[in-house]
Amino acid sequence: MSSFRALTLTLALASAPLAAGMALPAAAQTAEPALAIPPARLELARQLLEVNGTRAQTEQGLKDVMPLLEMALTGQPGMEDLTTADKTQLTRLLSEAFQDIVPEILNRYAIHFANALSDTELKTLIGFYTTDTGRKFVAAQVAANQALQKEIEELGGKAGIQAATRFLEWKVQQVK
Repeated sequence: MSSFRALTLTLALASAPLAAGMALPAAAQTAEPALAIPPARLELARQLLEVNGTRAQTEQGLKDVMPLLEMALTGQPGMEDLTTADKTQLTRLLSEAFQDIVPEILNRYAIHFANALSDTELKTLIGFYTTDTGRKFVAAQVAANQALQKEIEELGGKAGIQAATRFLEWKVQQVK
């Protein structure tokens, strides 16, 4: 790969989150501090993430965003001539990168819940999500997310077009 193409790919990878409508992480945006959290409460929060479906939904959410990110990446200048093998490799690397961040995402959720909920509240939620009703709710929530994904994307697309149209109308008024 030429150094120009490598640089183009690097820039595309760096700018793809913006092109996909995602915010780049700011250095100041970090997880809540875990210093004062008792280890037992943090472990309860981690258990909650397993039984309430957060892990599964996080992994599915990352899978769902991959096509958008791939489209944003491959649409960048200098990326038009990617071969099928290149795209396959890009998909593999994105998948690996996303899987690598799942533990950190879950850790941040655990810290948040451990800060927000008491031991008793965490145990109550764990108890609920391990009941038949709790498991059924998690399954229904996952199914709803999958079933409604296309509809939500369409609504988001319509909202984006509406906002862009309003912006352009506003911009024309500013010029007058």
